[in-house]
Amino acid sequence: MDVVLALGGGGAKCFAQVGALRALADAGIRIRGVACTSAGGLVGAPLAAGVPLERILSALTAVHGRPPQRARQGAGLFDPRAALGVIDALVGDRAFDDLAMPLALTAVDLETGRPLVLRTGSVCRALHAAVAVPGLFPPAAHDGRAVVDGGVLDPVPVALARRLVPGLAAVAVVVAQPVGAWSAHRLPRRLAGVGFLRRLSAWRPVQAFEVFLRASDLTHRQLLEARLALDRPELLIRPEVPILDLFQPVDIAGLVAAGEAAAAGALRGAWGDAAEAGRADGAFASRFGG
Repeated sequence: MDVVLALGGGGAKCFAQVGALRALADAGIRIRGVACTSAGGLVGAPLAAGVPLERILSALTAVHGRPPQRARQGAGLFDPRAALGVIDALVGDRAFDDLAMPLALTAVDLETGRPLVLRTGSVCRALHAAVAVPGLFPPAAHDGRAVVDGGVLDPVPVALARRLVPGLAAVAVVVAQPVGAWSAHRLPRRLAGVGFLRRLSAWRPVQAFEVFLRASDLTHRQLLEARLALDRPELLIRPEVPILDLFQPVDIAGLVAAGEAAAAGALRGAWGDAAEAGRADGAFASRFGG
């Protein structure tokens, strides 16, 4: 059974996306196109290039194991190039036309606010734009414009995924907790894991920046829920993962397992036990349009 995939951001929680993809593959579900933004691009771009999931997982583990480097230039706290170099090694110098399946990455023009769909030219250059989280990483240059992470406007690009391969159902993997779970998943202190800022935590501008980031989290969560309600993916996979502070150590194996469990549960809920057994055919497939 063929589907298109939508992957959003979430930093280290993208490990749960890898687990979800494992479960989909075990169920006999074939990904035929990927639309992603932010950290989802670190999974989706190599996937579209035909890189095996286990190799993607190894590369992401290596990325997460590296301490963030402070930016020496540009309007951002950290330099993403060292971490992105590991993903660049997976994708190489491929252009979008060289990929094994259609891929779309998203970004936003920081001056005009225009959403951008990146589907031509160098995949790695587009990926650098897609992961430019505002404030954390400097804006990326694209066609002479400063652009940032597309999750600013569309946290999980479901509608874009459908446009990639018309006629296929969309599977969305969302690693943010739903609104109803807020009381159990408190907002993180985004700067708590940033050493040089933690030492300045009593400084009023740093405290103000922390308040701004927490308020931005609230806005982003509400935007995500609104987009999911509007775009309504045929299958929504939402792993039970914690809200993580910036750059804090994470249980990678636990995140992967959470993604696998969530995908298996979503498949059972949609199509019954046949999903986990990998029998995506007959009425099971027709319900999904595949």
